[in-house]
Amino acid sequence: MTYLYKKRKKGKMYLYQGTSEYRNGTSVRIKSRYVGLYDELSEYFQHADIAIQYQMHFEYGLSHTIYEVTKQLGLQQIFQHQIKKKTEDPFLAMRIVIMIINRLVRPCAKYSIEKWYSKSDLCNTSNMPTSELQSQKVYRAMDKLDKHSVDIETALCKIISAQEGISFKTLYLDFTNQESYSRNHDSELFDYGHNKRGKDDLYQINISLCCDAESGIPFFHKSYQGNYNDKQFIHKYAQELRERLNAVGWKGRNLLIIDRGINGKDNFNLLLSHQFDYIGGLIEREFPKYFEIPKSSLNKRFSHKREAKLPLKIKYLSCIDEIYGTKHKVIIFYNQENYEDKVERLKVDISKYKAICTEKLLEFKQEIQGKTFQSYWNNIEKITKQLKEIDKNLFPLLKFKIKSYRFELSWTIRRNEKEINQYIDKFGKHVLFTNKLDLNDREILELFFNKDKIEKNFQFLKSNAYTNRFIVLGPMLHSKDERITSHVYTCVMALQIYQILRNRLQKSKLEFTTQEALEELEEITCYYTKIVGKEEAIRHINPLDETQKKILKAMQISIFGMGYVGTVSAACLLRDGHKIVGVDSNKFKVYDVLHGRSPIQEPGVAEMLTAGHNGGRLCATSDAQAGMADCDMVWICVGTPSAPDGGLDLRAVDAVGRQIGAALRHAENRPLIVLRSTVLPGTTENRFIPTLEEASGLMVGEDFDVVFHPEFLREGVAVADFDEPPKIVIGEQRSGGGDVLMSMYEGYDAPCHRLRLGEAEMIKYSDNLFHAVKITFANEIGAISRACGLDGRRVADVFCSDTKLNISPRYLKPGFAFGGSCLPKDLRAILRHSELLSVPAQMLRAVLASNESQIEALLRRVLVHRPKSVGMVGLAFKVNTDDMRESPYVAVAKRLIGEGVSLRIFDPTVHIARR
Repeated sequence: MTYLYKKRKKGKMYLYQGTSEYRNGTSVRIKSRYVGLYDELSEYFQHADIAIQYQMHFEYGLSHTIYEVTKQLGLQQIFQHQIKKKTEDPFLAMRIVIMIINRLVRPCAKYSIEKWYSKSDLCNTSNMPTSELQSQKVYRAMDKLDKHSVDIETALCKIISAQEGISFKTLYLDFTNQESYSRNHDSELFDYGHNKRGKDDLYQINISLCCDAESGIPFFHKSYQGNYNDKQFIHKYAQELRERLNAVGWKGRNLLIIDRGINGKDNFNLLLSHQFDYIGGLIEREFPKYFEIPKSSLNKRFSHKREAKLPLKIKYLSCIDEIYGTKHKVIIFYNQENYEDKVERLKVDISKYKAICTEKLLEFKQEIQGKTFQSYWNNIEKITKQLKEIDKNLFPLLKFKIKSYRFELSWTIRRNEKEINQYIDKFGKHVLFTNKLDLNDREILELFFNKDKIEKNFQFLKSNAYTNRFIVLGPMLHSKDERITSHVYTCVMALQIYQILRNRLQKSKLEFTTQEALEELEEITCYYTKIVGKEEAIRHINPLDETQKKILKAMQISIFGMGYVGTVSAACLLRDGHKIVGVDSNKFKVYDVLHGRSPIQEPGVAEMLTAGHNGGRLCATSDAQAGMADCDMVWICVGTPSAPDGGLDLRAVDAVGRQIGAALRHAENRPLIVLRSTVLPGTTENRFIPTLEEASGLMVGEDFDVVFHPEFLREGVAVADFDEPPKIVIGEQRSGGGDVLMSMYEGYDAPCHRLRLGEAEMIKYSDNLFHAVKITFANEIGAISRACGLDGRRVADVFCSDTKLNISPRYLKPGFAFGGSCLPKDLRAILRHSELLSVPAQMLRAVLASNESQIEALLRRVLVHRPKSVGMVGLAFKVNTDDMRESPYVAVAKRLIGEGVSLRIFDPTVHIARR
């Protein structure tokens, strides 16, 4: 029997599907399967006859986290923009993104990407069919990527630098090699090259990597011939690296921390000629005098803090000396840890060498014994020469005593302690030098000891899946050079994302290694539960624990719509220190914002967007769910253009409402939803909120809050209007719903008004309509003045100087029609005069008709009740006067009397006897 049951764990109720069978007359549960969080699924399981047809689960947390980072970086848009002829393959950009994510989540061969993708929730949400990852299509993507990799890397490095707030000023440059099983002898990349396994022993490709000295995030890479040494490569690469830096907008000098393998006067002069300063290492063969300095002369102390170890303490000496004909700062230091490590390695190496020599001597002995005449190896000199060839460096460290007589060979091998002591005396000694004489000793040493940042990058690339779960570069099986370089670059991009996450974790001061954090996220699973009778499966995610929440948490504000209002709001909020995610369906706007460019023309906005972009606090996406991830507020600034019938086109507002609602359904946080788009009174409450509630399954006012926050920005001076608003208006669905938004305006010198939703919506229209009326009024007065031969501007200046009646709150409160001896008479006169001058004054002409409609409206409201008698308080055209000339109240009284209504009128200022 199969059934559903609830179970409480750590204060939360979960839903399980159980299967039981009867054993000895008792029902025993034999199987239990997790279904989901009860609160999310309870509405679907209200009836006893509900049955689960099937349930599928997909890896969600890690792949979606990486996917969100790719969207923050705009990877898909970069690929679409840079790779030509994209219309031939609509999934090309997305395919490359998935390949990069795969390198981080589950590194596997191209044949297995399709299988991995089908087990990730990305296959359900990315709109790319699984078949698009078949091997031939992966090959096609790799071929395209190789052709445009330089342009793509340039665009991506710009975005990473801006988003993560890092500079190109100080860089680590290093080189490594990677073996291949391929034996493509037509390859221009693969060759037998020198490596740690031995000279020309490995069929390999070489890789250079350049990374930021602060964060360790790699910027530039290059794959090159496997038989090139570092000196050869830097001679060709220096100019290219400068061109790459120019392409990302860096025009200043750079400080390179480099490996000592590129030593040579020509190479360092070349670096200087391309605006590179350097910190490098000197080798003993070229500069023995520094290595002969006794340890006792190193009288300075330096301590280097490390993440997972005790501080490293060293002794050092510094001086200014001439290197390669130029003054340099030289630092000679002794590292005890390095000394001990090398001594231990030397012991192992000597033991191995001794074992190899012993094995070789045994071979010689067997050959000598097997001969009936004198063997070639009876000659001790030849034997010794052969042993020396095995390892010339280690040979002097052993004492070989070899005897050969006829068909006998005997020997003893002992350590040569004197030679060993001399050999290890230089262990732990390093010599640094730099042309930057203004750097102090500690700065140089810190930069040198932080070079493990680039070394860790190489470790991640070259580790295998057993020592490192994430990013596996090789061995590579591709037969074409283009695919080899593409494979390397997808791994480098995965490494960039990995280091970005590592950098963010460190900034958040969370006590997790990056690998631990990624493994935690990998535990987040997405379930699809299909209920019998329901068309679609229910999608739900297992609840996050506190550790996972901490890892994912980041403070952000999302702005939907990067048009005029959205862009200005984003720029000003960035300047005020907020982190902004812009969301827009227009990918060109998203691309502009990702590159720190303003999609609108408005004074001051472009500069603020660029500054926020460079500070790493601005990103953009076309994905609503990504834009809302872990944000505190969502500002909706989409357009509401006119519909063909003159009403508002609210399709954009509706679409955003559905997108936000869908994101809220599964979101852990509940951001404040702020609608800034201009909408008619009642729209927020009667249309937008129901859309949100239907899409999210949540209740506004209980689960989250919605406010209407009209903007009062004038094009051309929008930044000034944002900084010094005439008023701050927040329409709330419930009291206190706008507290979070209100807290943002602390320190603003402007009156604050917290109203009902409809009132706030009407405020925006009142402002705009009054502005339209003022402009039209001024234009019509100007036209009449011009026709009369008058200066309309001087008339307007004097008119505006009256702040008691004209430019004031007077006559701007809702009331009744105007009347009296002046306004009606003067309005008719000016209208007649404008007719004679052939000047149309349509707005002024409509004023009298509108005034009459106010009288008619009041009469309708009274007469609809069919009263027999009515009392009127006031008969004059306004209070505190007895003037009844053209009083609207007299007109009302006459009409009521004409309708047979008995009137009783009271006005203390009007005396009938005087009329």
